[in-house]
Amino acid sequence: MKKSNNYVGIDISKLTFDVAISSPEDKYKHLKFANNHEGFMMFLEHLNASESICIMEASGPYY
Repeated sequence: MKKSNNYVGIDISKLTFDVAISSPEDKYKHLKFANNHEGFMMFLEHLNASESICIMEASGPYY
């Protein structure tokens, strides 16, 4: 049985970060969070830690 991964793209800026989370139907859900502790805690609620693969562009000081 093949295990399904949940791919997550993250784009971080100074005040916010945008997230695209894949779904089993090959569609993406877009979410936006504040770039602070509360925003990251809200983001973590959307992840399945055992199956999520997060990808972030390494540009600038925010990653």
